[in-house]
Amino acid sequence: MTGHVIGLNLNSSYLYGSFNSNSSLFSLVHLQSLQNLEVLNVRYNQDLTGYLPEFNRSSPLISLKVEFTSFFGTIPPSIEKINSLQKLDVAQCNFSNSLVPSAFGNLRQLTYLDISASRFGGPIPDSLANLTQLTVFRVSTSSLTGPIPSWLASFSNLINLKILCLQSNNLSGVVEFQMFQKQQNLYQLQLSSNNFEFVTGSNIMNAALQQFTILSLSSCNLKEFPYFLQNQTNLERLDLAGNKIGGEVPNWMWNLSKETLVLLDISGNLFSGELPAVIAWVTLLSLRLSNNIFHGRLPIPPPSLLEYGANNNKFTGEIPPLLCNMNSLLYLDLSTNNLWGTLPQCLGNFSE
Repeated sequence: MTGHVIGLNLNSSYLYGSFNSNSSLFSLVHLQSLQNLEVLNVRYNQDLTGYLPEFNRSSPLISLKVEFTSFFGTIPPSIEKINSLQKLDVAQCNFSNSLVPSAFGNLRQLTYLDISASRFGGPIPDSLANLTQLTVFRVSTSSLTGPIPSWLASFSNLINLKILCLQSNNLSGVVEFQMFQKQQNLYQLQLSSNNFEFVTGSNIMNAALQQFTILSLSSCNLKEFPYFLQNQTNLERLDLAGNKIGGEVPNWMWNLSKETLVLLDISGNLFSGELPAVIAWVTLLSLRLSNNIFHGRLPIPPPSLLEYGANNNKFTGEIPPLLCNMNSLLYLDLSTNNLWGTLPQCLGNFSE
């Protein structure tokens, strides 16, 4: 009646289903103990506020997901007592911890850890090297500093890691692609927008590399085209934007992951030369060629395209009428080129 409940025992309650957004449980702001709960998922409830409760060693919690809520205060150090925890998602929260809690390193059963966009700064703590079961590690859009720690660079402990997302931080240092060659389970790698000096190394061009689905290396100070891509057949998203790569895009690039590629972003580089008349990726949705020095005729992307950016280049000739085949197009920018002639009449049909 008063809402002043500090403990809730759900032992043998045969609970199932999910919490409704209007559940009275969320009004128990004094709650300190929630017993016998295995899964707590309150993601995407921005109106849900308060502190995370203290945890005890007897908690059977397996999965804790509070992403995109308005919890405040700090993540309690007692979280390390949850020996059973396998999934922890505290992304996009308002916790006031200035550093990534070293207590996370005691959660030895963790397979999934997402602490992105939750105001964490400082270095990646060495205690996380203890998370040998980890398959997903996301800590993007934060204020992390320092180099990638040696235990993460060598993958000596994290042999099960499949997804690594470190983009949009202040991490620094030389990063050699050879380090990721050691991790054959890794298929998503996102390092964009840090202060790395990323070195690909020509000696791994023909190496037997793992197959990536997502590779995000934008703003990584790349100065040469990453030739190890030549052996990639399953890429879905490739982002090389905002680097310092010059010269022509190699011909083999246009046949890369032909059946799977959805996004290609090579904008904001120093690429030059002419492009193929027709872009042959059958599932492509986004093609970003902007802010380079490409010349010649505009290439024709596949009809599946939703976004086509080719502005700030030196393309010449007329806008090809074949662009009208892209009847799902949402975004088109061909400005600041050397195009001439009349606009294709069909562009007026894209008004929907």
